[in-house]
Amino acid sequence: MKDLRGTCAAAVRNAILKEFGLQIPNSRKKNVIVDVSKWKKSGKVKECYDKLYDNDENVIENITKLAFPTLSYSDKSSSSFNDFYIYTASVCDIILNPDYPDTECAKNPLERQFRKFKVNFFC
Repeated sequence: MKDLRGTCAAAVRNAILKEFGLQIPNSRKKNVIVDVSKWKKSGKVKECYDKLYDNDENVIENITKLAFPTLSYSDKSSSSFNDFYIYTASVCDIILNPDYPDTECAKNPLERQFRKFKVNFFC
């Protein structure tokens, strides 16, 4: 499961970077927390984070399509599409949220976000 989570999270991370034209800082281990925090608090990342929740944008849907191109998008009410959409929203929130200290999607935070978004988006 960890490999699948890692692969899917990496696909979403790459789709986020492509959709927004962002680049996550590449730095030495001891400076990673500082660099990630600085990157997440930048104006560009904050703007992208805000776009995730803009009703006029289809950013999460676009990122889902980029990350999972083989998924059928013809029936957006299907549980499969909804699960991938919620997963994508969860990963996007972790990666772009300035209040979350990392860009890695650990199991527990990802599960919490998934449950939170499942309630918020589809209930």
